[in-house]
Amino acid sequence: GGSQLRLWRRSKAGWPQEDVAVITAVEQHPDFEVTDQPFAFVNGQDSRLAIVTANGLLILSTRKAEIEKMIPIASVSGHRPPCVFSPDGKWLLMGDGDGTVWAASLVSLDSKPLKFEAHPGPIAGLAMSPNGRYLATIGEHNRLRAWRVDGFLKR
Repeated sequence: GGSQLRLWRRSKAGWPQEDVAVITAVEQHPDFEVTDQPFAFVNGQDSRLAIVTANGLLILSTRKAEIEKMIPIASVSGHRPPCVFSPDGKWLLMGDGDGTVWAASLVSLDSKPLKFEAHPGPIAGLAMSPNGRYLATIGEHNRLRAWRVDGFLKR
């Protein structure tokens, strides 16, 4: 049982008849978190995949079919915080129970996350514009806010 992550590689002959299981060990099966965007290719490239799981952020090497890193993400009231990947795959933005937006770099995994105060209470949802310029946040107090974040994310 459990979740299973599979990766297909397309050759010149087309799609293979059989898939390639990327994570096969039972203890490595990620418990996927249901979000609007549960995974994204890192930095717009095809060699690394960032996946939001119940245990945190999993970075997967698609070339080696191995987990490169597992980054814990704090829960909010026992649930995964609302999060969204930037369109270029360079950032994971998350909202917490205190109204703070956190931006974790997917390019530099060991760097400290950026943050800013967005709401006076818990953040209920996040959405990013297709060009990555704006982030929309909604707080549990039913206030929707839009933030220009393209300069903030270039720090």
